[in-house]
Amino acid sequence: MSVKSGFVISAVLQKIMAVIFGATLVVLNVIRILNIPITCDENGYSGKGDYDSYIGLAQDKFGSANNHILHSLFRKFFVDNFGNTLFTLRVDSLLAQISFLIFSYLICRLLFENRWWQLGGYIILNLVSPLIFNFWGLSRGYGLALSFMTISVYFLLKYTTDRKALSLILSFFGAILSVYSNFGYINYYLTLCGVLVIQFLLFPDSRKKNSFIRELLILVFSSGILALLIVGPLQCVYRNGELAFMGNSGFIHDTVVSVVTWGLELPGQSREAQVEIITWLAIALTVIFGIFWCYTFLRKYRISAETDVPIKYGVTFFLLLILPVISLIAQHLLFGINYLTDRAALFFIILFMLNTIYVLYCIRGVSKMLSTAVFLAVFLLTSYNFCSKANVNTTILWYFNAGDLAILRKINSETNKPGKLKLGVSWISETALRYDIEHYYPGKLYPPVVISHLPAIDTTFDYFYVDLDDFKKLPVGYERDTSCIGGGFVLLKKIEKLPGAK
Repeated sequence: MSVKSGFVISAVLQKIMAVIFGATLVVLNVIRILNIPITCDENGYSGKGDYDSYIGLAQDKFGSANNHILHSLFRKFFVDNFGNTLFTLRVDSLLAQISFLIFSYLICRLLFENRWWQLGGYIILNLVSPLIFNFWGLSRGYGLALSFMTISVYFLLKYTTDRKALSLILSFFGAILSVYSNFGYINYYLTLCGVLVIQFLLFPDSRKKNSFIRELLILVFSSGILALLIVGPLQCVYRNGELAFMGNSGFIHDTVVSVVTWGLELPGQSREAQVEIITWLAIALTVIFGIFWCYTFLRKYRISAETDVPIKYGVTFFLLLILPVISLIAQHLLFGINYLTDRAALFFIILFMLNTIYVLYCIRGVSKMLSTAVFLAVFLLTSYNFCSKANVNTTILWYFNAGDLAILRKINSETNKPGKLKLGVSWISETALRYDIEHYYPGKLYPPVVISHLPAIDTTFDYFYVDLDDFKKLPVGYERDTSCIGGGFVLLKKIEKLPGAK
């Protein structure tokens, strides 16, 4: 199914371009890591107490969904040994990005003979989602989970052709670590098990007794290890009600729409039409992928299905995309488990894009011009969307924390009052500002105090920093000092000479 291109690029030049591209993304990510203030969902780690010990983090008896266990363990190691800084909190996500860069490139090398397609596919996979790029630089487990899933996919592809036990073991090892990084990736693990069974049924060269026994043993042993790692923590998270934050309106609305909206960074009413078009286009293409590979498999089955590598890869990719859909819907219908949304379902973007670019590559023999044109269009749209959203100041889902350090710097520079200042804040800002004050202004401000309402008259606090959506009426005795986050948040400063103030 491969067609040689008339525009040849040398292997050395292609690798140089891939390295330059990857290095550029890493540098951009490091700048973001060092520049973006901590977000509210990254904080909460003190390094003290039973819950923050290695055993406490692994057991997760507190039942927090924000404890992405493998990330928490890595974070504790780096913080305890190198200090509590933004870099040490987030460095494991940086390492996950580097790993993803390497294995996404290796996957494209494995899939495509044409070097331009190798390079283009590699770039698309790394630029397809601005939200994924955000998680390469945040103290969360989503980046690790996606990176380990990608490693698992690479070795699964290797196993479909080399049939070596080591490849399968490494694939399951990556899948286990992805789940240990984020529980939502258990859907990928179940998919990996399903792919293995279906491959055994579909492809004659895998129907060997010794091969089947070996695969079964690896699957059972891996599942046992995974169960030992996550059953206890998952029960604690479930009992604590943390899984209720996911969606219960339906797979398309909760998972697909949220992944398109936030994964491609298209929030807002003005973009609802774009989101709807992309959503139904993705669903239609998924159906087309299924029809294409069913037709290709049935047409070639009697002749070369057992030796045709593109068919094996194509069927595998489609199964990797469709089986998690079946898994999520079945779990919701049978057990009432809510659907994954946005950040927890980002793996769908990578799996969908792998399907897309591989189908385009495989139809080059039928219509090279159409295949290349669509691939180029995907490349340009992906690159444009990423570049138009790229910045070093804020994150997509936690945009409201972008101004925290600037506000604290302003308070510190403008106030000459002796002693510590008292700051009242909205609940959504408390954890992030607590970290910032402890690390940058411990002698200047008390820990922030969450306020549920702004009193009509109050001089207790020196400043309020609040979300105007929560507080429509401002208290007497304070004046607007600074508007932030597009005017949605405001810093209120106490009027020093207010009549009657104590």
